[in-house]
Amino acid sequence: TISADGEGTGRTEPPSALPNGRPCILHDIGRCGAPCAGLISRADYRASVDRSVLFFAGRADELAREARAEMARASEALEFERAAALRDQLQAMDLTLDRQQVHAYAGDDYDVLGAAIDDSGFAAVQLLRVRDGTIVGRDQFFLEGSLGAEIPEVIASFARQHYATATDLPPALVVAAAFPEQEAFAIFASERRGSRVSVYLARRGLKRSHLDLAERNAVEGLAQLRTERLARPDRNDAALQELAGALGLASPPERIECYDVSHIQGTDVVASMVVFQDGRPLKAQYRRFKARGGDRNDDFANMRDVLVRRFRRADGAEAWPLPDLVIIDGGRGQLAAGLEALAQTARGEIRMVGLAKEHRTIGPDGRPQHSPEEVHLPGIEAPLLLPRTSDAYFLLQRIRDEAHRFAVTYHQKLRGRRQTRSLLDDVPGVGPVRKRALLRAFGSVRGLRDADVSAISGIGGIGPALAGRIKEAMA
Repeated sequence: TISADGEGTGRTEPPSALPNGRPCILHDIGRCGAPCAGLISRADYRASVDRSVLFFAGRADELAREARAEMARASEALEFERAAALRDQLQAMDLTLDRQQVHAYAGDDYDVLGAAIDDSGFAAVQLLRVRDGTIVGRDQFFLEGSLGAEIPEVIASFARQHYATATDLPPALVVAAAFPEQEAFAIFASERRGSRVSVYLARRGLKRSHLDLAERNAVEGLAQLRTERLARPDRNDAALQELAGALGLASPPERIECYDVSHIQGTDVVASMVVFQDGRPLKAQYRRFKARGGDRNDDFANMRDVLVRRFRRADGAEAWPLPDLVIIDGGRGQLAAGLEALAQTARGEIRMVGLAKEHRTIGPDGRPQHSPEEVHLPGIEAPLLLPRTSDAYFLLQRIRDEAHRFAVTYHQKLRGRRQTRSLLDDVPGVGPVRKRALLRAFGSVRGLRDADVSAISGIGGIGPALAGRIKEAMA
């Protein structure tokens, strides 16, 4: 504690100064007034605390005005060292506040609530505190038991619980959509605050930007939560044990491979193979496949061909290790194609399952309903439904999502190459050098398509005749 003597000089009890009553280095570098050594009065120490409270409450403008006025008084009194110290404080405040990239209108005080829900019933609510036009803090909250709920329902539940005990209740709340019992909440919050609390639905402007930020953070928070759950060794082991029991495996699978096929209407067909060893991604052994049978809109045939190619790599000097479990991204049809590939390559002993994505329907009450993801097992008609909150369910989703991400990025890369080639490489007289020059000049194929013949002519030594052929190819 800090007490003051009759002259107002502060001291700590019990004494906390260094031997001989000397303050620590923080006083020497100007970071502390050294109440432990009695070098600051009680009034000055109280003023220092009050300034800190103003700063962290987002009242930096008010604090800066006071500091400038005090600096002017110090200069008039020829106290140049004190004026310089106040100048340095102002510069430090400006530097700190400039690092914040998101600002609102000066004077605005409100909280922003953005939420996200995953298909296991977990919800995340991101709360941004905006004070005097600046984001001064953010907090993330996770809620369980939100399966089947909509975002407004999650916001309503959270707001009532949080602001029932919150010590800082702003005059306004910003949300994406009206939530249940919103008017009752506004009355309740106004009574707690002692003045009116309004609820705004952000549609545009900076409040909408703040809301977008909060919603993105909520989505990222859920993804991080899922990853952290499986990153812990105990959770990971529990997930593998649970998965083995659900699938009837003799032991937890050490090596799991997952396959996904990606294309758009049968073009640029690619597939991905991701590998998880002991429940963790083994990225060095990820593989990508490009369709060899030509583009076709047949997921079953594409999946079968990819798996045949993969399991033919299981023999020889450079053989790929065999998995304990194969996951196919898809339902019963994709699983059947995968089983055909195992039989064709004499690998029928490997356990394979299909993981079908959830689908959304409208229930009898008119509200959207989410079906659980289905695990299809060979020879069993009814799909296996794992509990949404189980570690095994999280693990399967993570592996499937990784396979999908890996396939889609490869598909997008090939599609971009094909679009560029079909437009430029088939034009006589346009080789790699001229193609690079054109794309460098116009930025993209779209930019080249919008250019006229005169603009194309002269780029990379292209004459009017060739420019005309290029423009015709762009049409």
